[in-house]
Amino acid sequence: MEYLPATNLRKIIKDEEKLMPSHLPPSLPHRGKELDALRVAFSSLKENPEGPGPVILIKGKIGVGKTAVSRFFVKNFTEELEGVFQPAYVNCKRKGSPNLVLREIIKTIYPEFPSRGLSLAEWLSTLEDVLITSKKRVFIILDELQELRGSEKEGEELIYGIFRMHEGGLVTPPPVILIVREWFPPYLLKPILWSFITLKMTFEPYSKEQLFDILRYRAELALREGSYDDEVLEQIAELASRPNRGSARYAIGLLHQAALLAEMDGNDRILPEYVRIAGSFDRPMEERRCTDEEIRELPLHEKILLLAVSRTLIKSQDVLVRMGKVEEEYRAICEEYGIPPYGHTAVWRRIRSLGERGFIELRKSGKGYRGQTTLIGMNAFPAKSLEERVRQLIESTIIGEDMNV
Repeated sequence: MEYLPATNLRKIIKDEEKLMPSHLPPSLPHRGKELDALRVAFSSLKENPEGPGPVILIKGKIGVGKTAVSRFFVKNFTEELEGVFQPAYVNCKRKGSPNLVLREIIKTIYPEFPSRGLSLAEWLSTLEDVLITSKKRVFIILDELQELRGSEKEGEELIYGIFRMHEGGLVTPPPVILIVREWFPPYLLKPILWSFITLKMTFEPYSKEQLFDILRYRAELALREGSYDDEVLEQIAELASRPNRGSARYAIGLLHQAALLAEMDGNDRILPEYVRIAGSFDRPMEERRCTDEEIRELPLHEKILLLAVSRTLIKSQDVLVRMGKVEEEYRAICEEYGIPPYGHTAVWRRIRSLGERGFIELRKSGKGYRGQTTLIGMNAFPAKSLEERVRQLIESTIIGEDMNV
């Protein structure tokens, strides 16, 4: 049996690294304003690299660009100053304790530094010694600061020690960017630390339109031409922009999962169904059980309409289908089961009800469609699995009614 190289199996993804959360792209769409704010905040340090470094605090939900913007800015800033500063990025959640955070900062300057069992005060002193000996300056990014383990006193001692590094007179305080999610560690709010913070920034979630631009840019970098289209990217942007999201990380993760699912199926294009499947992975089990129960409780004709939507989406392989196509499928299913169909107005009323309860999505047709029509989609579930489940429920309902006659 002949085995093909793995590269021959990659019909969609051309550069997987560019879909990873750790990837830093050449450009950051829709974060220009935040980058400009950082440039202004650090402009005095650029003019006088020997001066004290500002402290910036960035707050925001997961996936809104806090880490990417910080790393992007620091990378460009340190490159422009040609080696004056050594970037020191530390994820506090991964490193855990204040001691390990300091050790990681030291290792960016002195990679061969031995791992010793030092106290927090000794690690702070060692960092100062390393900076003096190496004649280097660090530009520190402390990410996920709210996840730092240890006592509140240790957290305060770590941050205070970095902020007040100049007290000995031989080391100038480093520039620092602190990144937190939606809450601050209590010690950071103490006046003794809060007063050091030069600028406080909040990153807002991305809009659907912004997520679409980000997805298109990342797809151009990572995927093969012709393996995706704007409709699929809009579908992902819609999913990722729902309440409590607005996350580019989630959107890019969905794109990555959908691309992998398509490749595993031997497909050379990302179809809407792969996006639905990828989106279903992140839904909590209790939410799925609740949804299954809600489907079970639907009246028979609403179940049939759900089945019609599922089948129409599967056949078309589109993100959205016309109301007329769904109605045709509905009448065909009614005929299949020997059930008299409802008229157009009654069907529309039930379609609208399904949309209001979140089973399906309804939109008015726009550019590219002749005349006004309702478009129907489904992002909450994979169409194939929903089709199988609803068909079973319809048949059990019909059998139950026959037995009660």
